[in-house]
Amino acid sequence: MPESIKPLWNWEKVRNEAIPEGVPLYRAALAKEFPATADRIKALFGWFGSGEGPWTGFGSYETIPEALLLDFGSPDLVAAAQTENLTEAQSEGAARLFSGWSFSRDRADDLKTLPVDLKKKLLNHVLKTSDKDKLARAKQAFSSS
Repeated sequence: MPESIKPLWNWEKVRNEAIPEGVPLYRAALAKEFPATADRIKALFGWFGSGEGPWTGFGSYETIPEALLLDFGSPDLVAAAQTENLTEAQSEGAARLFSGWSFSRDRADDLKTLPVDLKKKLLNHVLKTSDKDKLARAKQAFSSS
């Protein structure tokens, strides 16, 4: 979780609300901590990619970084994901976002136009796991077509 969000985080509200009312505060805090769009996206990729479990069947609070990421247009998300120095968590978050249900449902056309080199980069990242669900989702999203 980015440092700017920690003081705003309320576990009780997060557990009881699908998208907590504090999300606008999170956006403002992130913009202050990371003024550059790409840095903000990479911080959110890192947060979204830091879960210890599967990409499905997770705690609802994990939808918060996804919702914050989906505030950005696909070109900004792609540009941030294409940077060379992504951490493992950031790569995981990018792969999770682009191969996730929300992105494929709401931005199916954008998914089809992901650059081939980005697809390869994200697929190679996911191939390091033995999680069959992650592998299946990544192969479906990032297969060359």
